[in-house]
Amino acid sequence: MKELALVNLTNTLVDKSVAIYLLYIGGGLYSVVYGWFAGYLVSTLLGLVLTVKFLGILGKPHPIKPLLNFSYPLHISGVLVFISGWVDQLLILPYMGESSLAYYGLAARAAAVPGLISLSIVTALFPQLSELHARNGRENLRNAFYVSTRYAVLVSFPAILGLAALANLVIAIFAGAQYSEAALPLAFLCLAGLPGVLGAAMNPILLTLERTRTALAITVISIFSNMAISYFTLAYLNLGMVGPAWARIFASIVGLGLGVYLLRGVVEINFDREALWKASVGSIFMVVAVVSLEKLVFHWYLLPLYIAVGVAVYFFSLVALRTIKKRDIELIYDYLPIRLKQMAFWLDRMTVAK
Repeated sequence: MKELALVNLTNTLVDKSVAIYLLYIGGGLYSVVYGWFAGYLVSTLLGLVLTVKFLGILGKPHPIKPLLNFSYPLHISGVLVFISGWVDQLLILPYMGESSLAYYGLAARAAAVPGLISLSIVTALFPQLSELHARNGRENLRNAFYVSTRYAVLVSFPAILGLAALANLVIAIFAGAQYSEAALPLAFLCLAGLPGVLGAAMNPILLTLERTRTALAITVISIFSNMAISYFTLAYLNLGMVGPAWARIFASIVGLGLGVYLLRGVVEINFDREALWKASVGSIFMVVAVVSLEKLVFHWYLLPLYIAVGVAVYFFSLVALRTIKKRDIELIYDYLPIRLKQMAFWLDRMTVAK
């Protein structure tokens, strides 16, 4: 996982550095494209070097047919997921014009940031699920789903709702006050990420069970829902940028519901309902505190203060609701670097529920 993180970080750093430098010297919009190429080239070479180091390149190759049967639905799904990130924006262009597309595109990019937390959980989860399934069968998949949704909810819910609550301020800081129209669609697009958090472990489990066609079917139906509702809200209801944002919420709910229905046919899964309602209540307390503070004192340089207050309110809400368990502290202790393990000790002392 450390090497995978290094490859991804290299891609991002090279991509952005090259693009920013070329933009600075007057390279125009092609600077962004050149940055993409540079980032992919360097990270691909680094990935090949690490692959040779850990796996080698000699030996009998794996039969190609089983690999293609497993992976082709994933390639199709990847293309469709990429399209789904743009389909509502492509519909906004003919119905609302270029200016609205700029606002909505900005909101869509900002709303994707909290989802990186769930993505990191998914990335780390798949190899672990594969190993557990090979050793002990499907029972471990059920336990892994329960545990992974617990931590995805506890971490991602406050991040998503916090960004939604501070949408006006975030847009003003990172884009400018002239983009304030993007704040409302940003808040709705953040809400569209909540169902995805609950289903963070579904795709890795489907891949572990080699049900790639099922994963593809869920993706196709979700995208169709997004397209149909986006078109209806723009062409007939005239809801503006909020319409496609609502479409994403609906498509996300459809994807979650369909995933639960199909997955329960092969694996008995359960959500951590306690973590779900307590994280929701704690996040509501956090949003109330942050919005109240923002109404009282509003300025861009106070963003760190809003975040600190939100984190504190959310954490102490979890403590008051007896959400944090002994096993959570043990997990934190196992994953923290040596110099930060003392933090787990103090968290343990503050933990109410043992």
